[in-house]
Amino acid sequence: MAFHVPFEHRRNNRNKPGPIYIGFDQPRRRRGFNGFALLGFLTTVFSLGILSPIGLLLSLIGMRKQPRRLAKFTAFISGIGTLVMAGIFGTAYYHHHLDETMRFERRMERQTAVQVDQTRVLMAEAADELEEYKESHDGKLPSEIDCNMLMIKHVDPWGNELRFDVQSGDESIIRSAGPDGEFNSRDDVTTTISGETEYEVLLPMD
Repeated sequence: MAFHVPFEHRRNNRNKPGPIYIGFDQPRRRRGFNGFALLGFLTTVFSLGILSPIGLLLSLIGMRKQPRRLAKFTAFISGIGTLVMAGIFGTAYYHHHLDETMRFERRMERQTAVQVDQTRVLMAEAADELEEYKESHDGKLPSEIDCNMLMIKHVDPWGNELRFDVQSGDESIIRSAGPDGEFNSRDDVTTTISGETEYEVLLPMD
């Protein structure tokens, strides 16, 4: 501690030196103010975590400034809030996407049901043509090739031509490839028609 003795106090009543001690304290350092950290904290808290990503971004910027204590704390709580909000929005999006997918599937099922009904009407028309042929040809159907020539002019709602398949005995099938466009699959639309087909005449090859 430094001291100084003023002239008027250098001697007291007893003629003895009477120094007066004057102390010099070190000036206190002002504590820094981290505005980004405070703004991030307020953003996270007052938005109830909804704006946690913004609070996290502000706190990360605040980590580059002193003091960092509030910035670290804000980064922690805003990080948790960001994860919670991500989970909430992710779950909401998943359920929304699932609902949209189910609505789309139901819409496609209704559309497919309508197309199947249209296909059955088309196949009934093709079967009527074959029945008319049977009445004028002793109850026999045309040959398989000729039947398929009649079928190709009938196109189902999926853009595919009908097909005529001869089965065992006197039964045949008029077949649509269905929604997948492939014959002999699970979604084929079929109808049965009875009657023997005429034999095909094979011309001799030269």
